[in-house]
Amino acid sequence: MLFAVVPAYERGRRYTDKEFDAKAALVGELMIYEAAREAGGPLRRIAGLTTPMGHLLKPILEPRLTGMTVLSFSLRGLEELETSRGYVYVLQEWRISEARHAQKGYCIGDTPQDRKQG
Repeated sequence: MLFAVVPAYERGRRYTDKEFDAKAALVGELMIYEAAREAGGPLRRIAGLTTPMGHLLKPILEPRLTGMTVLSFSLRGLEELETSRGYVYVLQEWRISEARHAQKGYCIGDTPQDRKQG
């Protein structure tokens, strides 16, 4: 299933409502899995938005479900940034909806298939 994701933060800074509303959603497969940063390291739970070409966004570490509506939900966790001084972790939140609803402006029953069924 494809999901549309809009990140709420950039490098730890929350977008204003106006900036957030203007952002385009990225569409891909949402995966939650466990992986180590380096071989033999501890496993960390990770949420990623992927396509066959790779990650669309930096993965979120230790994602938590923070909100849910009929058409969308939010995941919040930490984004890992590599700096000259090592790794730093900043807050990240994704607003997630099914791709077909995001492309139709979150309207249920507004696709040609839904009109045929209704």
